[in-house]
Amino acid sequence: MVIRSYNARYDDKGSDGYARNPYETFQSKGNPLGNERKPENKAQQVQNQIDDVVNIMQENIDSVMQRGENLDNVGQKTDRLRDEAQVFQRSAVRVRKKMWWNNMKWKIIIAVCLIIIILVIVCKCTCAAMWFCACVVFNVD
Repeated sequence: MVIRSYNARYDDKGSDGYARNPYETFQSKGNPLGNERKPENKAQQVQNQIDDVVNIMQENIDSVMQRGENLDNVGQKTDRLRDEAQVFQRSAVRVRKKMWWNNMKWKIIIAVCLIIIILVIVCKCTCAAMWFCACVVFNVD
């Protein structure tokens, strides 16, 4: 409202393209103090000022309400993110345990294979043929 009245008052361009004097309303032609009466009465001026203030306050209230809605949205997103983080943490623990068991299974398989290889090497060294290895290992004389 204030901007519109300012633009209506000072945005006019003269015929030469330059803006007219912005101090024209403050300069008095006959009164050196510049406090001449306007055709509008005081009550109307006060009412216009009140209307301007009411409009500004309504805009402020709208912006505060918009900010409140934005804060509510941020709060909802925070709650959703917290829930998703908990689900992610549970699934990460589950995957970690599964990978640990998988790793342990491979370690056991490798250990058993190494034991078998060591037994085969020991049997080869003590026996002439592989089929006699069982006799030598389990036969105590």
